[in-house]
Amino acid sequence: MHDRPLIHLGYPKTGTTTLQEHLFRGHEEIVAFQQPDQRKDPATHAILRALLESGRTDFSRARAAIERCNGANKRLVVSDEALTFGEFMSRSSVYPIRSDHSATAERIRSLFGEAKIVVFVRNQANLAVSFQRQLMKRGLESPRPVCEYLDSMNARTDGRMSKALDYEAMYDAYCAVFGPTHVHVFVYENWVSDFGAAAKALAVIAGVDPDLAVSLVRGHNKNVTKSGYTEFRQYPAVSKRTIRRLNGARKKLARFLPRSAARVLRQALLVDREYPAVDKASRERIVAEYAASNRRLFDRLGIDGEALGYW
Repeated sequence: MHDRPLIHLGYPKTGTTTLQEHLFRGHEEIVAFQQPDQRKDPATHAILRALLESGRTDFSRARAAIERCNGANKRLVVSDEALTFGEFMSRSSVYPIRSDHSATAERIRSLFGEAKIVVFVRNQANLAVSFQRQLMKRGLESPRPVCEYLDSMNARTDGRMSKALDYEAMYDAYCAVFGPTHVHVFVYENWVSDFGAAAKALAVIAGVDPDLAVSLVRGHNKNVTKSGYTEFRQYPAVSKRTIRRLNGARKKLARFLPRSAARVLRQALLVDREYPAVDKASRERIVAEYAASNRRLFDRLGIDGEALGYW
């Protein structure tokens, strides 16, 4: 196995699913421990839980899982957007996760030693809107202005949502542990129109075949949130626990149904809802909150963030 694993941190809504399902899972030179497999694969569960659970110091199961991979001439990849945003995702209800970039970087170092860090960032205003809408579609968030959602999450977590979205602080935390030459930042807006190019650059960092990486992801990253969308379909207004049980039962049943029938089943459970409008004042407030730190970070990285709307 290659000596330095690749750790992909997310963020959410930056093409993570495309990378996990098509690049990391499909590339013959990669062995991946990643978010979609954490329920069905005990090794993946052990590794991700070791990295995510606040206060965890026992890494024996995770180390045993990694040790079983030794000897394979493949790049070890860990991919989970909860590494940057886990406190605000559903897994935080399963075991304790606190979004703390420095603490997560130290846990990665404790488990793997040296590592290559890759993170995809996205304009904070667009990311917040897209993430909130995803929660709305799952019935885990009510339709309300995005700033109201951010304020409520910050109040509940002592401001940690704002800290989690501070890309400069995130970059500094990982550079302090792994060194700047091993921390690679991809700006989503630069790559979204050609995700194959992003996969190629990522494969070069990982040290695996870049041409195969391009062929695996090309044409797959199409779930881009469009600002013109005003309507969506959501589960009925019931408790979050009921939503999770309903969705879980649907997924289990869908395994035994043709894809078309599974799609009809899902649509039958949903009701029409309308997204709240993203007003200009809310977007400007979010951009202004991070403008100074974004400018400092992008200047260090040599990226024109102003043209991409980061300030």
